[in-house]
Amino acid sequence: NNGSLVFSYRGSKTALLHFHYDQFITREERNSGHAEFGLHFLTNTKGDIDRFSMRPYGDPVVEFVKEVERGK
Repeated sequence: NNGSLVFSYRGSKTALLHFHYDQFITREERNSGHAEFGLHFLTNTKGDIDRFSMRPYGDPVVEFVKEVERGK
């Protein structure tokens, strides 16, 4: 969005800020009630980003995997 990565999750939407290498964070807006998140982008064996991991709201680590179209 306008040259920035944007994170949208459970009704909240915020810019992703670079943290370290392939890790990004969201910034908690003061008094917004939205939690701060850390995202870690992960690559496949070809070096393409195909998923990311995070700990939403302090829950166990989850991975979100990009769906690949079959036959391509």
